Amino acid sequence: MLCGGIANYNATEPPPGPKNYLNLILQRGRMEGFIVLDYLPRASEAIGALASWVQAGKLKNKVDVQHGLENALATLRRLFEGRNDGKQLLRVPAVDRVTKWGPAWTTFWSEPSEAASRKFPPSSGSARQYASMRRFL
Repeated sequence: MLCGGIANYNATEPPPGPKNYLNLILQRGRMEGFIVLDYLPRASEAIGALASWVQAGKLKNKVDVQHGLENALATLRRLFEGRNDGKQLLRVPAVDRVTKWGPAWTTFWSEPSEAASRKFPPSSGSARQYASMRRFL
């Protein structure tokens, strides 16, 4: 609910938030937020529609890929500055060794490997999820 705006009557700079939000008060306007959890019961409906749009080519996925762990901070900065074009990803080279901290990280969306086949047997739900995600990456 919005009511009044006396705190900003003499402001020398625009207040944070929507531009000319006081007009919402004068027009008796209404702002209401929502999050995806509000529509969780309809998730299967959305997934079906989105999948058909992807298959029909009506929905396209943009991916902005930066390369190298040395670029991690710059890539994160790109995301927060809005300089990415689509989903921001950082591709790091796969490492086939174990470090003193445990298994080295590998790129989830790299080309399928024999190791991935062993990790996700074709009959497992994880294999289906992995294959499903690869379409969008």
